[in-house]
Amino acid sequence: MINILSHMKVLISLVNLESYLFKDTISFI
Repeated sequence: MINILSHMKVLISLVNLESYLFKDTISFI
């Protein structure tokens, strides 16, 4: 169970980072 939670945390942080980079790219262009 703890394993699943930690995996979800990593996935969520990755998605957040991706959307942040995506926004940055759009504002840069």
